Amino acid sequence: YTLEENHLKINELMLDFEGSLGFVGSDLNLLLTFDAPVNTFKNLLSLVPAVYSKDFETIQTDGQFSLNGYVKGAYNDTLLPAFLVNLAVEKAWFKYPDLPGTVKDISLKGKIENPGGGADDTEINFSDIGLSIMDNAIRGSFYMVNPVSDPLLDLALAGTLDLSDISRVYPLEEGEELTGLVQADVKLKGRLSDVENENYKAFQAMGS
Repeated sequence: YTLEENHLKINELMLDFEGSLGFVGSDLNLLLTFDAPVNTFKNLLSLVPAVYSKDFETIQTDGQFSLNGYVKGAYNDTLLPAFLVNLAVEKAWFKYPDLPGTVKDISLKGKIENPGGGADDTEINFSDIGLSIMDNAIRGSFYMVNPVSDPLLDLALAGTLDLSDISRVYPLEEGEELTGLVQADVKLKGRLSDVENENYKAFQAMGS
C-alpha cells in the first residue's frame, strides 16, 4: 500500500505523513515519514490534557515549534521498526487572558530514537527543557537508554517553583489553593539496577 498526502489531527495538532506499508513474509514492513509543517505552539500545547480541557480556545500563545520523524523497517510481535521523533520548541509562552501571569521562556529540544529491534533499544534524549512561571525559572535535561531491561538515567534539574504562582497562570477549580516553595538543583546519573542492588557508589546523585 502506498500512502500519499495524508493528514492526521490529534486535538489541535496537525501531522502530515506519507510512505508505504506491505508484508515481507508475516512481518509488516513500514516506510513512513511525518512532520508538522503548519502548526503553532498552541497546536502542540493542545496535547497537554490539563490545558486542553481548560478554556483552550481563549489561551494566548506564541513561539517556534517543529516536529518530524520517520518509521522504517519490519514490525512483528517481537520486533520494532526503526523510528525517530524530533521535537523542538523555542521562545514559547502561553497565557490565560483572565489571569495575570504568563508561562514563558518555554524550551524543549530533543529526540526519541530506536535503530530497529526491541523496545529496549529506545533512546530518549532531551538536552534542553525549561520554562518560567512568573519570575521563577526551571531548567533541565533528560537522557535515558534501555528503558525496559535496566534504565540508564542522566537527569539534571534546577530551579524554583512558587506553588502560589500556579493560580496566577492556570485556572484552578473553585476552592482549590496551592502554597509553598519548591527549590531544586539536582543531578542523577546511573542505572536503576545499581539502586535496586544497593550499589550506590555506581549511581551518581548530587544536589539539593
